[in-house]
Amino acid sequence: MLDRSRMMLRRRRMTAILTMAGVAFSLVGCDEDDAAAIVSAAEPFYTPQDVTTDAGLLGTWQYEDEVTFTFTPGEKNTYDVNIGEDEGDKHLNSKFEGHLFRLGPDLFLDLYPASVPEGSEFFLLHFFRCHTVMKIEFGSDRVQMTFLNASWLGQQLKAGTVTLPYVRSGDILLLTASTQELQEVLFLDAGDPTAFGEAIELVHANDEEGP
Repeated sequence: MLDRSRMMLRRRRMTAILTMAGVAFSLVGCDEDDAAAIVSAAEPFYTPQDVTTDAGLLGTWQYEDEVTFTFTPGEKNTYDVNIGEDEGDKHLNSKFEGHLFRLGPDLFLDLYPASVPEGSEFFLLHFFRCHTVMKIEFGSDRVQMTFLNASWLGQQLKAGTVTLPYVRSGDILLLTASTQELQEVLFLDAGDPTAFGEAIELVHANDEEGP
């Protein structure tokens, strides 16, 4: 079992990364019941008809000095996405399947874990892979990402202004709705700054290198 100080360090790192994505715990006006850290879904946020690709997203994109997103071509209109994180003297890599898709005027990226943790078969029975989603805009040297705001969505679900089936598990708000229901929320609320919060900006890794 992790000792308390290590657990707190990992919690702070998780909060920092999620804050980077616009889904911080401590948003003004939210109470403890609404303060989920991240929104995930059992079903994908895209349909095959929505999926697109763009070579402009390929490459490695850097957020400050700690986090990188590397996009390489995958199979059947997917991206292989590697997220690298520096944690002290360790470098951690997480691999995802990425689907770029469009709803109306907005582009979104659905991320799905490409692998599960190692362990016994019984241990692995306790893990469930799920989808996360973000709005995304990119050009030749910049990528902007904006995650769906978990605190906002928690408040809407509690008030009944958004009606989606869901369960809460610790810091995760897990939506069990259909893809169609998920897309209705994305389409209707994509322009609401409180629904997606402030975009964070990544720069192309080559652009961060000095002369």
